[in-house]
Amino acid sequence: MCGIVAYFGGAGNNLTRVLTGMSAIIYRAPDSTGVAMFGDDNEPVRLRKAVGPVEMLIAELLDNGVYQNPEN
Repeated sequence: MCGIVAYFGGAGNNLTRVLTGMSAIIYRAPDSTGVAMFGDDNEPVRLRKAVGPVEMLIAELLDNGVYQNPEN
């Protein structure tokens, strides 16, 4: 089954809003999850995905991030 959640706006943490929406449709039992965000010239669309439910995507985001941390 497919469930699509989108957010376009500037209020709050956009990624948190999308992940919350994805969690709300977990009853659809996704076989994979992913997010895409606007990037920069090097990576115009930043895509992160995982096999399994939202929890697996969150683990992927925590392990690999979306944007480079300039402090590291």
